[in-house]
Amino acid sequence: MRKRVDIDLVELSPLRPKRGGLKPSPRLLVSIMKYGIKTPVVVRTIPDTQPTHYELVKGEAVWIGAQEARLSQVLIVINNDISDAEVKDCIKGECRQSLTVRNHMEDAEDFEYLHQIKKISKTAIGIRFNLSRADVSQTIRLLDLDFSIQEKVRSKELPYTHARILAVKDLPADQQLKLATAAIKQNLRVKAFQALLNGDKQKSRSVLKTAQVQNAVPAEKDRETIKLEQALSDLIGCRVEIDYQTGRGGDLKIHYDNLDILDGVLERLGYQP
Repeated sequence: MRKRVDIDLVELSPLRPKRGGLKPSPRLLVSIMKYGIKTPVVVRTIPDTQPTHYELVKGEAVWIGAQEARLSQVLIVINNDISDAEVKDCIKGECRQSLTVRNHMEDAEDFEYLHQIKKISKTAIGIRFNLSRADVSQTIRLLDLDFSIQEKVRSKELPYTHARILAVKDLPADQQLKLATAAIKQNLRVKAFQALLNGDKQKSRSVLKTAQVQNAVPAEKDRETIKLEQALSDLIGCRVEIDYQTGRGGDLKIHYDNLDILDGVLERLGYQP
């Protein structure tokens, strides 16, 4: 049975691990602000409560998003037949889903809506989503790119790290496309792309040649490692490399261009000096 109840009547499950709340993604929060809650959260009735209270089983991010959007009620569906073991499985499943890599173009659109329409400061947006103000500004700046480039970022054909660098430059659409195409076809690293963007073709070729030599030495990476590198790069906003040798461990490398970017990475990792 679906119905709307006061949001204060819904409580976190005592079976939930002790951790911070599952914050809604920018896309979910903006959707709730625009259209309200369309998907109900799953709850169980808490016995012997008056008025009746409900234990949250599934939909924690929606429930938190509704509070952040200052909604007074939440849409629920009651399932009193679900067991404790099933509740734990639902909570674990939501935790895994929360680790899904976000789409930077969607973030840019949503941050722009929160900043321009809802008049929320970039600093406040950053606090909501565990980002620095610089991260929010750099993400919004992706909307200044030509639409064809935005689509390459959306499909992850062009890495966010490269798009962010390209967005800083006020370039015509044809030049943006030329540089983005070069980055994709030649698999340019950040330093080589930065050099190409600055017009230093000699340095770009030198960096690219060095990268090709370095890449030729290790064994070819498997698809899962490459996928993990891309996911981590998208997550922290910098290029990440994983060098692993069977039985001998390996290295996790984070590449950054300047100290401001390093500060943003450290902030995302939870480091506090």
